[in-house]
Amino acid sequence: QTSKDGMTWTDESWLVEANDNIGPETVTAYITHNLNSGSTFIAFVQTGNLNNSNGWFIDDVSVTASTSSFPFSESFNAPGPDLPLYWTTQSEGEGIVNKWRVSESDLAGGVPNEVFLDYQIVDPGTTRLILPVFNTVGRSVLALSFKHRYWCYAPGVQLKVQTSKDGMTWTDESWLVEA
Repeated sequence: QTSKDGMTWTDESWLVEANDNIGPETVTAYITHNLNSGSTFIAFVQTGNLNNSNGWFIDDVSVTASTSSFPFSESFNAPGPDLPLYWTTQSEGEGIVNKWRVSESDLAGGVPNEVFLDYQIVDPGTTRLILPVFNTVGRSVLALSFKHRYWCYAPGVQLKVQTSKDGMTWTDESWLVEA
């Protein structure tokens, strides 16, 4: 979302042409749903025709609030391929498997390591990389910042950020890439 006055917000999305790449770039997505809760889940999501995705690299993830008492960051510096402690995944679709892993690459624009979502033949499918759960009582907005690079070779895939209070029912946040 963007704002000129910090009060009125406009949703933003990017359209990526097939056979195109995004990044590396740094993104800040503002989280405005499912907050003021004892349990808020935040997820990176790829959905649609997963056949058309060549890979998604994510690094240097941080979550901040208007006060400094709510910092979270992860740079995936521990050796892979396992995800960091308390990070989880969800996958939906016939034949889908978990393809999220820590990679020794630096394609998202950070330094090695980074998390990587690999290609798989599933249509339709949805896969989520879920951050550790947050207590967001008293919070109305969070900023999720991350570096990423995405490769696609055909249309039909969305990248997005979602939130949930229970880890099962998900709400789209404003950041969205249509590929």
